[in-house]
Amino acid sequence: EIYQCDWSSDVCSSDLNSDISRLLLAACYGHLGHAERAQSEWTKMFEINPNLSMEHRRQVVPYKDPMDFEHIVDGLRKAAIAVD
Repeated sequence: EIYQCDWSSDVCSSDLNSDISRLLLAACYGHLGHAERAQSEWTKMFEINPNLSMEHRRQVVPYKDPMDFEHIVDGLRKAAIAVD
């Protein structure tokens, strides 16, 4: 699990100032069972974009496979993050 966390951090490290990087990192941490880290990234994401809405993202950012988006949401829920 630590390797996976390190890997996800490396992937996002190129632009940790974007809301999507923080969102994806939070979901990754949630899937890995690191709720505290996930919640920290979720908080940082809202510092970057206080108006971010998952429902808005669902509507305006189409995924080829809608289950990809649901996988992100699932990671957030595993970290006890309320997703609208």
